[in-house]
Amino acid sequence: MVPLGTPDSKGVYPVIAPSDEAKMENTYLPQEYIDHNSQENVTKAYNTIKTYGDTYFSYDCGGTYKWYLKQYIDFAREHDAIPVLVTPVARVAFNSDGTLRDGASRHGDNFAYIQAVRQLAEEEDCLLIDNFAYTKKLVETATSNYADFLVALVSNDLTGEWSTEYDNAYKNSDAGFQKIETTHYNKYGAYLTAAYVADSIISSKAERETHKNDSEYFTFASHVLKKPSAYIDLSNRISKTKVAALEGLYTSVNATNPDRTYPDPAAVVAKINEVCIGTVTGENYLQYQEKCEGALALYNGVNYDDRSAVTNYSTLTQYIAEVEKQITAHRPTSTSTVVFNASDVQTGEITTTVTSDGFKIVGASGKAINVSAVSTTFEVNGEKITTTNGISMGGSAGLGSSRYIEFTTTGACTVTVIAKSSGNDDRTVKLVSAAATGTAITMFAANAGVSVTSQNLTEAGTYQIGSANKGIWIYYILIEYFD
Repeated sequence: MVPLGTPDSKGVYPVIAPSDEAKMENTYLPQEYIDHNSQENVTKAYNTIKTYGDTYFSYDCGGTYKWYLKQYIDFAREHDAIPVLVTPVARVAFNSDGTLRDGASRHGDNFAYIQAVRQLAEEEDCLLIDNFAYTKKLVETATSNYADFLVALVSNDLTGEWSTEYDNAYKNSDAGFQKIETTHYNKYGAYLTAAYVADSIISSKAERETHKNDSEYFTFASHVLKKPSAYIDLSNRISKTKVAALEGLYTSVNATNPDRTYPDPAAVVAKINEVCIGTVTGENYLQYQEKCEGALALYNGVNYDDRSAVTNYSTLTQYIAEVEKQITAHRPTSTSTVVFNASDVQTGEITTTVTSDGFKIVGASGKAINVSAVSTTFEVNGEKITTTNGISMGGSAGLGSSRYIEFTTTGACTVTVIAKSSGNDDRTVKLVSAAATGTAITMFAANAGVSVTSQNLTEAGTYQIGSANKGIWIYYILIEYFD
């Protein structure tokens, strides 16, 4: 949303510093954004803008995008650093003729922000790495048959509007993946892109000889690794046949190089035989847990084509089950518990309410808390629990004023929070003392998947929890007291 301004007759975008006169009403959004987004995204964008108040500069303030980038260039040079401008990667969505789609929101050749970066690099005599041009060629070379295997997998619970032709490209919905993205690359796509960036910088001296500041070149080719120190996970669910077909299209990278490919099944068999010996007991189960987790991670790195060669995998799963039994058997038993369950709170928008167990949910005008009917299943202390509601706490909590849940403890205890990010990213839940709301005591996870996080509190007190940054869902809070 940083303003580009209006290009001149030659298509050059302006470099204009922001001014107070350019500040606009903080509910402004460009029509292009509205036209190419859902109403949900438009509403989220409005809410984002509002958080900046009168520090926000609108699209039609004259153009500040290139000005902001120029500040980085000037600052870098003032400190004897070498500024490098990089255009964004191409998005993966094809036309019927095999070329990538263009137009608004697609990072196409006519995408104004790409043009502006290229212009500024020329105007400021700054090294440009045109990642867009490179990745466009990369993806179009892969064609629609293989480009799917360059981009990231998407989990089932993510709601998004992806191109239907990409659904289930990896054929592995059984593993919690249903679709692929069109924007973010997986490790293989990222490796190809990073290799280009490194190569561009290494070869930049030749490019810079045509510029004024050749002294700004630093020779560091000898410091760049010729090969990674560990294998690259191309998604071990892509068959070797597909990987071979994909790498055959390129000359710069050999994905099946033995220095960075999948673990050898024979090595995994040997590792399982090494760790799965003896008997799991109450005295050694923690050591077995660590060993089994290491062996399982190695197994998960094996390509699907080769997993049948790991003939003792069932032995590993048996040992993992024995470890779980010991963990359950040695879990301390609480003397008393207090539970907050979002299922017990009436759905709808609330400002302030107190539950039967003394939990206080606090909202405020303009910052109300929403309780929605969303079914969620999770496991706490070996017990499966399903809740029918979730508490939506949007934005950063104003602990001490609004958007938080308050509770009082009577002594040392363990607090477990079941929460989830409202986006496809990892977020956190902050816990503070009601007497000092500005200082975080501890954090709980609110990741893209439902998170179960336990933390110990050492003393009695009144506490508040809420979002540490962005929107979250809270489903359940368990307070346990022990002898």
